[in-house]
Amino acid sequence: MVLFNQPVRDSALAEIRGRPGVLQAEGLAGLPVRVRYHTRLREVPMLVHDRAGGLRELPRGVFGAWLGVAGSAGVLVSESLAKDWKMRVGDPIEVEFLNRGVPLQNYTILGFSQDLMGKMLWIESSTLR
Repeated sequence: MVLFNQPVRDSALAEIRGRPGVLQAEGLAGLPVRVRYHTRLREVPMLVHDRAGGLRELPRGVFGAWLGVAGSAGVLVSESLAKDWKMRVGDPIEVEFLNRGVPLQNYTILGFSQDLMGKMLWIESSTLR
């Protein structure tokens, strides 16, 4: 596993793949976000999943619709966050990206994941705006 403390150029992954002994490599981005749901507010990581990747699968136990539904602007929510806030599939949430300088984004909750890493959101890279 190789971690960077800041975004790197697209060619960095190709460079890592070319290193001796490397069998496979794929990227996984984590973005700091502030999620708003009704009157609640919390800072959590949003993990960006690339469906083309094969090393990192989405967390097991995904409930509701699946990511990547054509035309959907949706996210998966960790089950622990969803239970705390009584979220439901189809509910709207607002996401503020803390390091991207983009306006508040609206998404739909597509499902929940039983991720053991705590409270977080998942989004497919093609859905990220």
